[in-house]
Amino acid sequence: MSVSNTAPGERRRYFRIHDDVALSYRVLEGDSLDRAVADFGRADDTQGGLASTLLESHAAMHRDLEAIRRDSPNVANYLEQLNRKLDIIAHLLNARGAELPAHPTHAVNLSASGMSFDAQNHVEPGSVIELKLLVFPSHLCILALGAVVSSSPVETPTDGFAFRLGVDFSYIREIDRELLIRHVVQKDSAARRQRR
Repeated sequence: MSVSNTAPGERRRYFRIHDDVALSYRVLEGDSLDRAVADFGRADDTQGGLASTLLESHAAMHRDLEAIRRDSPNVANYLEQLNRKLDIIAHLLNARGAELPAHPTHAVNLSASGMSFDAQNHVEPGSVIELKLLVFPSHLCILALGAVVSSSPVETPTDGFAFRLGVDFSYIREIDRELLIRHVVQKDSAARRQRR
């Protein structure tokens, strides 16, 4: 499993979008921080293994699908739809394992290098938090450890969310970053189409 550590200079390299996601986070300290960092180095992690397998199979299937499309476009379309259904099922299984709700809970500003979101409590900048987020409509579950870079009061708190946290992903699996990039690009393309 490949785990990436985002350098500060890479922060703005990735495109950002506004999105609605299911999100949970917790501040890590002491032993819980050590355990969380160690968990990112384990190759047998279910989330990373399943996501990696899905991404690898997509690449192999894409080549075969293009060959099928030349001879049988209807069969190729059917297979693409079937593959999307299987992806959703796999991502839902990941989300259940992460214990996230199957609906959006937070409006966020999201990129492959970090995110910002409203929170109920102030978190000291420099703190490390564990993030679990579920993006829609793919139900893709992303796990990351992030460094809090800002925690500022919001002008008009709603539903008890009084602070805006800015977080840079410190540890994220390369597979999760690739899937997150794909999600951001798809959401941005859909928004552009809708504006036209």
